[in-house]
Amino acid sequence: MNLQAVFRKTPKGDEEIATRACRLSARLRSVLIMVDGKCLGGELLKRASVLGDGEALVGALLEGGFIEAAATTVKAPVAFGDAHREAVRFASRYLLDALGPASDAMGARIEACRDPIELASLLESVREAIRVGVGKNRADDFWSGVTARLP
Repeated sequence: MNLQAVFRKTPKGDEEIATRACRLSARLRSVLIMVDGKCLGGELLKRASVLGDGEALVGALLEGGFIEAAATTVKAPVAFGDAHREAVRFASRYLLDALGPASDAMGARIEACRDPIELASLLESVREAIRVGVGKNRADDFWSGVTARLP
């Protein structure tokens, strides 16, 4: 499996999501749902490993024709400008304030991020963590602050 390939569902995979015609196991179906046409093979394996042997699960979907490699090259990231850096600073400070020291690992991931597309995904995760941890109002406040700092 190419860890740098982007994976997507095949028409058979889309049909399985819609109808459950092939009666995939719950774990295989969960991994199939994770395939979004955006994440790289390495990330997909990480996600799938939460459910068991990630390589075996992804391999079964590949062999069954439910997913396929959509691309084997990764696009160069968009330039990381001052606005993105300001959003990163705001997000990591807000996260620490809202969730305390337990959020250090997530804050470190945000600060290390240099890809705007990955940053957007991380910020969505932070928003959800804040919503779960301290409530919808704080999550909405966080999101307003982040979006105000992005172009």
